[in-house]
Amino acid sequence: DANSSPEDRALVSLIVRCHDLYIASPNCTEPNFSHTQGCMYLDPIPTAFTPARRTMDIETRAAKVAEIHKQLCWLEGNAKFGPYLGG
Repeated sequence: DANSSPEDRALVSLIVRCHDLYIASPNCTEPNFSHTQGCMYLDPIPTAFTPARRTMDIETRAAKVAEIHKQLCWLEGNAKFGPYLGG
């Protein structure tokens, strides 16, 4: 937006970067590694939809849920609420 300040644009870039790095990115593509948001839908045991290399044990799931909570708390504390998170 032509009317946004450099600070507003920087905040939006930071919000997007935090999402990309800490929630959506797998950070590793080895078997048994997953992006953080995977804790909400990957199965704990192999199924027709989840091969063994994509399953997630309860300890890993708990750690990833805690990471999502941490990131959402940061987002809530730093967002400019309006029609968009950046204002």
